[in-house]
Amino acid sequence: MLDRRHVIAGLTAAATPARAAESRLADQPALPGALSQYRDLPVKRLDGEPSNLGRLLGPPRPAVVSFWATWCAPCALEGRRLARLRLLYPEAALAMVGLNLDARPDPIRLDAFRRKAEMNYTQGLDARAVYAAFTQQAVVSLPKTYVFDAEGKAVAAFGRFFGERTLRAIDEAVRRVAGARTG
Repeated sequence: MLDRRHVIAGLTAAATPARAAESRLADQPALPGALSQYRDLPVKRLDGEPSNLGRLLGPPRPAVVSFWATWCAPCALEGRRLARLRLLYPEAALAMVGLNLDARPDPIRLDAFRRKAEMNYTQGLDARAVYAAFTQQAVVSLPKTYVFDAEGKAVAAFGRFFGERTLRAIDEAVRRVAGARTG
């Protein structure tokens, strides 16, 4: 005969996978390939000058690449969270690049959005080639944020936005690749 402790332990063990599944973020994008294969893809700097993803990222280290547009409300929330992370992790410990995907970027609108989202990290424009390479999709669906480890391997991808759950998951992914920091 089972005693009460065994019944409770069994129920808890049975419920644990369900709780773990609930805490995961559903329907997230596939992980892209190694970051090294995208470094030569063209983007523009904020001043409109041609560049590439590798120049924006700088030397290899843990990295976050986040795609955004001014028409994407969740992008502002993710941008603000990434700005907080930028304050916790110095540039030498974590590369962070935001890539705007507005079809016709308006400098005034871009600046207002970046100020609203407090984006204090490197930005690029005209990044559709990078987006297509990361996602294998021509149609833009935002936000999309990817986290890479120090070797350039993608370790997390975020696309479907679940509010604070997504933001906490981004925090955790960055902590895993860049190390624990106190702020």
